[in-house]
Amino acid sequence: MDRHGYFTVRDIVDFAYCPRSIYFQHCIKAGKESTPKMEKGRELHEHFVDKSLRTKILKGLPRLPREYEVRLSSEKYNFNARIDCILFSGEEAYPVEFKSSPRPEILYNTYKYQMVAQALVIEEVLGKKVSCAYIKYVDGCIAKLPIKAELKEKVAEILEEMDEIVRYEKIPMPAKSMKKCQNCFYKDICRRL
Repeated sequence: MDRHGYFTVRDIVDFAYCPRSIYFQHCIKAGKESTPKMEKGRELHEHFVDKSLRTKILKGLPRLPREYEVRLSSEKYNFNARIDCILFSGEEAYPVEFKSSPRPEILYNTYKYQMVAQALVIEEVLGKKVSCAYIKYVDGCIAKLPIKAELKEKVAEILEEMDEIVRYEKIPMPAKSMKKCQNCFYKDICRRL
């Protein structure tokens, strides 16, 4: 959550990885340290903001009017988003996210949920329809994600569940895959529950 009590994209990504992370971060305030991978990602992301690189980074995407580093807040979902870029076409808008990693073979759920959350906040706040979103990877590959009703419902459910975890200090079940636990910042705390 940010300083205003809103959830952020990072919260959604963390929840998709393991729901207990929300409990540890926002109920018992266990904190979370940045990893070298996270720091490298932030550095690469800063380059995206640099105006001299914007044209190159958006190469291959529709040539539409755009806004960079857009911050929007959803009252309905109690969610804040910082969107790398939004492309505008009449009554439609398309969020664009820059990822500092090469394109994976499959589109991770964490990326899908992030983009759908951005779509929800764009539709609520800007009143634009979002039919798809784009992810531009550092290797130049682009993924186009159709924003479907079932994905919107899933992300709305995730945000509702996150709210219940924090409001009622409810400890959720851990991630289904124990492999995720190996590199988790909270593994020592989690094992004691």
